[in-house]
Amino acid sequence: MEIINHTMHIHLPEEEAVNIAFHLVNAQATDNLEYDSARYVKLIGDIVHIVQYALNKDLSKDSIHYVRFVTHVRFFVERFFYK
Repeated sequence: MEIINHTMHIHLPEEEAVNIAFHLVNAQATDNLEYDSARYVKLIGDIVHIVQYALNKDLSKDSIHYVRFVTHVRFFVERFFYK
C-alpha cells in the first residue's frame, strides 16, 4: 500500500490491500477459459452461508477477516473446479 499511496499521492487504508489483491487475482482467473464465474460465485456464497449457519451468527462483510475468509474460500473453489 505504501507504494500505491506514495505514487498516487493518496492514502488508502491497509484494509484496501486485500481488495486490490483480490481484484488482481480475479483478473488473472478470468483469463482461464475454464473459469465460470456464475458457478464460482454460487458455490462461494453457499459455503459462506453454511459457515454462518454452523456458527449461528452473521459474518460482518466489512471485516478484514471476512474478506480474507472469502478469499480462501475462493481459492478452494478454484482448485475444486480446476479438477
